[in-house]
Amino acid sequence: MNWRCPKLRIADLVLVLLVGTVAVNARASELTPGNILVSVSSSIDRTLREYTPGGALIQSTAVPYPVSPIPGGEKLRDVVVTPAGLPAIYNGTFSPYMTLWDPAADTYTHTTYEGWSTYNLDSYGGIAAWGDYVYASDVDAQSGLVRFNTADGTAGHFYDLQELVDVTVGFDGLLYAMHEVGGVVFVIDPETMATVRGFTLNRPCNGIAVDGDGNVFGASGDGNIYKFSPYGALLDTLDPNEGSLIDIDVDAQGRLVVGTRLGWVLMTDNTLSSFTIFQASTNFDSVFVSFTTPVPEPGTAITILLLATSAIRRRTES
Repeated sequence: MNWRCPKLRIADLVLVLLVGTVAVNARASELTPGNILVSVSSSIDRTLREYTPGGALIQSTAVPYPVSPIPGGEKLRDVVVTPAGLPAIYNGTFSPYMTLWDPAADTYTHTTYEGWSTYNLDSYGGIAAWGDYVYASDVDAQSGLVRFNTADGTAGHFYDLQELVDVTVGFDGLLYAMHEVGGVVFVIDPETMATVRGFTLNRPCNGIAVDGDGNVFGASGDGNIYKFSPYGALLDTLDPNEGSLIDIDVDAQGRLVVGTRLGWVLMTDNTLSSFTIFQASTNFDSVFVSFTTPVPEPGTAITILLLATSAIRRRTES
Protein backbone atom coordinates (compact mmCIF):
# COMPACT_ATOMS: atom_id res chain seq x y z
CA MET A 1 0.00 0.00 0.00
CA ASN A 2 1.43 3.32 -1.05
CA TRP A 3 0.11 6.33 0.84
CA ARG A 4 0.46 9.62 -0.98
CA CYS A 5 -1.06 12.70 0.44
CA PRO A 6 -41.11 4.27 -27.41
CA LYS A 7 -40.01 1.12 -25.34
CA LEU A 8 -38.85 -1.79 -27.46
CA ARG A 9 -38.66 -5.49 -26.67
CA ILE A 10 -35.05 -6.56 -26.35
CA ALA A 11 -34.14 -7.76 -29.81
CA ASP A 12 -31.49 -10.30 -29.06
CA LEU A 13 -31.20 -12.77 -26.21
CA VAL A 14 -31.18 -13.17 -22.49
CA LEU A 15 -29.00 -15.93 -21.15
CA VAL A 16 -28.50 -17.09 -17.63
CA LEU A 17 -25.25 -18.97 -17.13
CA LEU A 18 -24.11 -20.82 -14.09
CA VAL A 19 -20.37 -20.43 -14.00
CA GLY A 20 -17.52 -21.24 -11.68
CA THR A 21 -16.02 -18.31 -9.84
CA VAL A 22 -12.38 -17.59 -9.23
CA ALA A 23 -12.52 -16.14 -5.74
CA VAL A 24 -10.28 -15.60 -2.78
CA ASN A 25 -12.46 -17.86 -0.65
CA ALA A 26 -13.16 -20.29 -3.56
CA ARG A 27 -16.79 -19.23 -3.90
CA ALA A 28 -18.74 -16.06 -4.52
CA SER A 29 -20.13 -14.14 -1.59
CA GLU A 30 -22.40 -11.11 -1.25
CA LEU A 31 -20.79 -7.72 -1.60
CA THR A 32 -19.68 -5.85 1.50
CA PRO A 33 -21.12 -2.30 1.70
CA GLY A 34 -18.48 0.39 1.34
CA ASN A 35 -16.03 -1.75 -0.60
CA ILE A 36 -14.74 -1.17 -4.14
CA LEU A 37 -15.53 -3.06 -7.34
CA VAL A 38 -12.87 -3.11 -10.06
CA SER A 39 -13.55 -4.27 -13.60
CA VAL A 40 -10.40 -5.20 -15.55
CA SER A 41 -10.66 -4.01 -19.15
CA SER A 42 -8.66 -6.55 -21.13
CA SER A 43 -9.25 -9.17 -23.81
CA ILE A 44 -7.20 -11.61 -21.72
CA ASP A 45 -8.17 -10.84 -18.13
CA ARG A 46 -11.97 -10.57 -17.82
CA THR A 47 -12.44 -10.33 -14.07
CA LEU A 48 -14.52 -8.36 -11.62
CA ARG A 49 -12.86 -7.90 -8.25
CA GLU A 50 -13.96 -6.66 -4.85
CA TYR A 51 -11.44 -4.77 -2.73
CA THR A 52 -11.52 -3.04 0.61
CA PRO A 53 -10.83 0.73 0.41
CA GLY A 54 -7.34 -0.11 1.66
CA GLY A 55 -6.64 -2.35 -1.33
CA ALA A 56 -7.14 -5.83 0.17
CA LEU A 57 -8.65 -8.27 -2.35
CA ILE A 58 -11.87 -9.85 -1.05
CA GLN A 59 -13.03 -11.85 -4.05
CA SER A 60 -12.54 -12.12 -7.80
CA THR A 61 -14.89 -13.58 -10.39
CA ALA A 62 -14.24 -14.43 -14.03
CA VAL A 63 -17.02 -12.70 -15.99
CA PRO A 64 -18.21 -14.77 -18.98
CA TYR A 65 -19.06 -13.44 -22.43
CA PRO A 66 -22.09 -15.33 -23.80
CA VAL A 67 -20.54 -16.10 -27.21
CA SER A 68 -17.68 -18.55 -27.69
CA PRO A 69 -15.04 -18.02 -28.81
CA ILE A 70 -14.99 -14.45 -27.56
CA PRO A 71 -14.58 -12.06 -30.52
CA GLY A 72 -11.54 -9.81 -30.42
CA GLY A 73 -11.88 -6.56 -28.50
CA GLU A 74 -14.86 -7.62 -26.39
CA LYS A 75 -13.49 -6.31 -23.08
CA LEU A 76 -15.11 -5.71 -19.72
CA ARG A 77 -15.76 -2.02 -19.19
CA ASP A 78 -17.65 0.01 -16.60
CA VAL A 79 -19.46 -1.50 -13.62
CA VAL A 80 -22.19 -0.21 -11.30
CA VAL A 81 -24.16 -1.75 -8.44
CA THR A 82 -27.92 -1.61 -8.86
CA PRO A 83 -30.29 -0.73 -5.98
CA ALA A 84 -31.04 -4.48 -5.83
CA GLY A 85 -27.37 -5.05 -4.97
CA LEU A 86 -26.38 -6.68 -8.25
CA PRO A 87 -23.28 -5.54 -10.16
CA ALA A 88 -24.21 -4.51 -13.72
CA ILE A 89 -21.28 -4.70 -16.13
CA TYR A 90 -20.72 -3.16 -19.57
CA ASN A 91 -19.55 -6.44 -21.07
CA GLY A 92 -18.03 -5.93 -24.50
CA THR A 93 -17.25 -3.39 -27.19
CA PHE A 94 -18.62 -3.96 -30.70
CA SER A 95 -21.31 -6.40 -29.52
CA PRO A 96 -21.69 -5.66 -25.81
CA TYR A 97 -24.01 -7.13 -23.23
CA MET A 98 -25.39 -5.70 -20.04
CA THR A 99 -24.32 -8.42 -17.64
CA LEU A 100 -25.88 -8.72 -14.19
CA TRP A 101 -24.04 -10.80 -11.61
CA ASP A 102 -25.85 -12.20 -8.59
CA PRO A 103 -23.00 -12.79 -6.09
CA ALA A 104 -25.15 -14.79 -3.67
CA ALA A 105 -26.32 -17.29 -6.32
CA ASP A 106 -23.19 -16.87 -8.48
CA THR A 107 -25.27 -16.52 -11.65
CA TYR A 108 -24.92 -14.22 -14.65
CA THR A 109 -27.67 -12.74 -16.80
CA HIS A 110 -26.67 -11.30 -20.18
CA THR A 111 -28.89 -8.87 -22.07
CA THR A 112 -28.16 -7.01 -25.28
CA TYR A 113 -29.81 -4.46 -27.56
CA GLU A 114 -29.66 -4.40 -31.35
CA GLY A 115 -27.22 -1.82 -32.72
CA TRP A 116 -25.66 -0.97 -29.37
CA SER A 117 -21.85 -0.69 -29.28
CA THR A 118 -18.91 1.50 -28.36
CA TYR A 119 -15.48 2.30 -29.75
CA ASN A 120 -12.55 0.16 -28.67
CA LEU A 121 -11.00 2.91 -26.54
CA ASP A 122 -9.93 2.30 -22.95
CA SER A 123 -12.22 4.82 -21.26
CA TYR A 124 -15.40 4.26 -23.30
CA GLY A 125 -18.37 2.20 -22.16
CA GLY A 126 -20.18 3.87 -19.24
CA ILE A 127 -22.97 2.31 -17.20
CA ALA A 128 -25.31 3.59 -14.47
CA ALA A 129 -28.27 2.33 -12.45
CA TRP A 130 -31.38 3.87 -10.87
CA GLY A 131 -34.44 2.00 -9.64
CA ASP A 132 -35.15 -0.85 -12.06
CA TYR A 133 -33.21 0.83 -14.87
CA VAL A 134 -29.67 0.28 -16.11
CA TYR A 135 -28.30 2.87 -18.54
CA ALA A 136 -25.42 2.30 -20.98
CA SER A 137 -23.59 4.69 -23.28
CA ASP A 138 -23.78 4.03 -27.01
CA VAL A 139 -21.30 5.26 -29.63
CA ASP A 140 -22.23 3.96 -33.05
CA ALA A 141 -24.42 4.87 -36.03
CA GLN A 142 -27.42 5.51 -33.76
CA SER A 143 -25.41 6.59 -30.66
CA GLY A 144 -26.95 7.88 -27.43
CA LEU A 145 -28.16 5.88 -24.43
CA VAL A 146 -29.66 2.42 -24.05
CA ARG A 147 -31.94 2.01 -21.04
CA PHE A 148 -32.63 -1.52 -19.84
CA ASN A 149 -35.63 -2.19 -17.60
CA THR A 150 -34.61 -5.09 -15.38
CA ALA A 151 -38.16 -5.45 -14.01
CA ASP A 152 -40.04 -6.15 -17.24
CA GLY A 153 -37.34 -7.11 -19.73
CA THR A 154 -37.77 -4.16 -22.06
CA ALA A 155 -35.21 -1.71 -23.39
CA GLY A 156 -35.29 1.61 -25.17
CA HIS A 157 -32.91 3.93 -26.97
CA PHE A 158 -32.64 7.64 -26.14
CA TYR A 159 -30.57 10.63 -27.22
CA ASP A 160 -30.20 9.34 -30.77
CA LEU A 161 -27.12 10.57 -32.66
CA GLN A 162 -25.50 11.94 -29.50
CA GLU A 163 -22.15 10.20 -29.07
CA LEU A 164 -22.27 9.62 -25.32
CA VAL A 165 -19.22 8.01 -23.72
CA ASP A 166 -20.05 8.01 -20.01
CA VAL A 167 -23.19 8.00 -17.90
CA THR A 168 -23.74 8.22 -14.15
CA VAL A 169 -26.57 8.72 -11.66
CA GLY A 170 -25.81 11.51 -9.23
CA PHE A 171 -26.74 11.54 -5.57
CA ASP A 172 -29.01 14.44 -6.51
CA GLY A 173 -31.30 11.90 -8.21
CA LEU A 174 -30.49 12.94 -11.79
CA LEU A 175 -28.86 11.12 -14.70
CA TYR A 176 -25.72 12.67 -16.21
CA ALA A 177 -24.51 11.73 -19.70
CA MET A 178 -21.26 13.06 -21.17
CA HIS A 179 -20.74 13.65 -24.88
CA GLU A 180 -17.61 12.47 -26.64
CA VAL A 181 -16.77 15.98 -27.84
CA GLY A 182 -16.24 19.21 -25.95
CA GLY A 183 -17.10 18.11 -22.42
CA VAL A 184 -20.84 18.61 -22.97
CA VAL A 185 -22.92 17.04 -20.19
CA PHE A 186 -26.66 16.40 -20.43
CA VAL A 187 -28.59 16.33 -17.14
CA ILE A 188 -31.58 14.04 -17.52
CA ASP A 189 -34.65 12.96 -15.56
CA PRO A 190 -33.92 9.22 -15.22
CA GLU A 191 -37.62 8.27 -15.38
CA THR A 192 -38.95 10.44 -18.22
CA MET A 193 -35.56 10.84 -19.96
CA ALA A 194 -36.33 14.53 -20.48
CA THR A 195 -33.41 16.96 -20.44
CA VAL A 196 -33.29 19.01 -17.24
CA ARG A 197 -30.32 21.16 -18.22
CA GLY A 198 -26.91 20.98 -19.83
CA PHE A 199 -23.46 22.42 -19.31
CA THR A 200 -19.88 22.12 -20.53
CA LEU A 201 -16.90 21.04 -18.46
CA ASN A 202 -13.96 23.37 -19.02
CA ARG A 203 -11.45 20.54 -18.63
CA PRO A 204 -11.34 17.27 -20.63
CA CYS A 205 -12.68 14.24 -18.75
CA ASN A 206 -13.02 10.54 -19.51
CA GLY A 207 -15.46 9.78 -16.69
CA ILE A 208 -17.68 11.72 -14.30
CA ALA A 209 -19.40 11.23 -10.94
CA VAL A 210 -21.86 13.55 -9.17
CA ASP A 211 -22.51 14.12 -5.46
CA GLY A 212 -25.70 15.16 -3.67
CA ASP A 213 -25.00 18.85 -4.24
CA GLY A 214 -24.65 18.38 -7.98
CA ASN A 215 -20.88 18.87 -7.91
CA VAL A 216 -19.22 16.97 -10.75
CA PHE A 217 -15.96 15.07 -10.30
CA GLY A 218 -14.01 14.22 -13.44
CA ALA A 219 -11.30 11.66 -14.17
CA SER A 220 -9.14 13.07 -16.93
CA GLY A 221 -6.83 11.61 -19.51
CA ASP A 222 -4.36 14.35 -18.55
CA GLY A 223 -3.94 12.64 -15.16
CA ASN A 224 -5.92 15.08 -13.04
CA ILE A 225 -9.00 14.64 -10.86
CA TYR A 226 -11.21 17.69 -11.29
CA LYS A 227 -14.05 19.08 -9.20
CA PHE A 228 -16.64 21.20 -11.02
CA SER A 229 -19.71 23.16 -9.92
CA PRO A 230 -23.18 21.93 -10.99
CA TYR A 231 -22.77 24.09 -14.10
CA GLY A 232 -19.25 23.05 -15.04
CA ALA A 233 -17.07 25.73 -13.45
CA LEU A 234 -13.73 24.40 -12.22
CA LEU A 235 -13.53 24.40 -8.41
CA ASP A 236 -10.50 22.27 -7.54
CA THR A 237 -7.84 19.94 -8.96
CA LEU A 238 -5.79 17.01 -7.68
CA ASP A 239 -2.83 15.69 -9.68
CA PRO A 240 -1.90 12.22 -8.35
CA ASN A 241 0.81 11.85 -11.01
CA GLU A 242 -0.35 8.35 -11.95
CA GLY A 243 -0.96 8.74 -15.68
CA SER A 244 -4.22 8.75 -17.58
CA LEU A 245 -7.43 8.37 -15.55
CA ILE A 246 -10.43 6.69 -17.15
CA ASP A 247 -13.22 6.23 -14.58
CA ILE A 248 -14.51 7.67 -11.30
CA ASP A 249 -17.25 7.02 -8.73
CA VAL A 250 -18.46 8.79 -5.59
CA ASP A 251 -20.40 7.53 -2.57
CA ALA A 252 -22.82 9.19 -0.17
CA GLN A 253 -19.98 10.05 2.24
CA GLY A 254 -18.08 11.95 -0.46
CA ARG A 255 -15.38 9.32 -0.97
CA LEU A 256 -14.03 9.05 -4.52
CA VAL A 257 -12.55 6.04 -6.27
CA VAL A 258 -10.71 6.44 -9.58
CA GLY A 259 -9.54 3.87 -12.15
CA THR A 260 -6.46 4.40 -14.31
CA ARG A 261 -5.32 3.25 -17.73
CA LEU A 262 -2.42 1.27 -16.22
CA GLY A 263 -4.23 -0.81 -13.62
CA TRP A 264 -4.02 1.42 -10.52
CA VAL A 265 -6.92 2.43 -8.28
CA LEU A 266 -6.89 5.78 -6.45
CA MET A 267 -8.87 6.65 -3.34
CA THR A 268 -9.57 10.24 -2.29
CA ASP A 269 -12.57 12.33 -1.21
CA ASN A 270 -14.46 15.42 -2.29
CA THR A 271 -11.86 17.72 -0.69
CA LEU A 272 -9.20 16.43 -3.14
CA SER A 273 -6.64 17.05 -0.39
CA SER A 274 -4.80 13.70 -0.52
CA PHE A 275 -5.05 10.20 -1.97
CA THR A 276 -4.06 6.57 -1.56
CA ILE A 277 -3.35 4.04 -4.27
CA PHE A 278 -3.26 0.29 -4.88
CA GLN A 279 -2.61 -1.89 -7.91
CA ALA A 280 -5.53 -3.92 -9.27
CA SER A 281 -3.93 -5.23 -12.47
CA THR A 282 -0.31 -6.35 -12.62
CA ASN A 283 -0.67 -6.55 -16.43
CA PHE A 284 -1.26 -2.78 -16.54
CA ASP A 285 -4.77 -3.22 -17.95
CA SER A 286 -7.28 -0.37 -17.78
CA VAL A 287 -9.60 -0.59 -14.78
CA PHE A 288 -13.12 0.73 -14.21
CA VAL A 289 -14.37 1.26 -10.67
CA SER A 290 -17.50 1.49 -8.54
CA PHE A 291 -18.49 1.47 -4.89
CA THR A 292 -20.42 -1.59 -3.75
CA THR A 293 -23.05 0.65 -2.13
CA PRO A 294 -25.46 1.87 -4.83
CA VAL A 295 -27.22 5.19 -5.24
CA PRO A 296 -30.35 4.88 -3.03
CA GLU A 297 -33.64 3.67 -4.50
CA PRO A 298 -35.91 6.46 -5.81
CA GLY A 299 -38.29 7.73 -3.15
CA THR A 300 -36.49 6.21 -0.19
CA ALA A 301 -35.91 8.17 2.98
CA ILE A 302 -32.20 8.40 2.20
CA THR A 303 -32.85 9.86 -1.23
CA ILE A 304 -35.31 12.38 0.18
CA LEU A 305 -32.82 13.35 2.89
CA LEU A 306 -30.01 13.78 0.35
CA LEU A 307 -32.13 15.95 -1.92
CA ALA A 308 -33.45 18.04 0.98
CA THR A 309 -29.93 18.57 2.34
CA SER A 310 -28.71 19.58 -1.10
CA ALA A 311 -31.55 22.07 -1.52
CA ILE A 312 -30.88 23.64 1.89
CA ARG A 313 -27.17 24.01 1.11
CA ARG A 314 -27.87 25.67 -2.21
CA ARG A 315 -30.30 28.15 -0.66
CA THR A 316 -27.77 28.93 2.08
CA GLU A 317 -24.97 29.51 -0.42
CA SER A 318 -27.04 31.65 -2.78
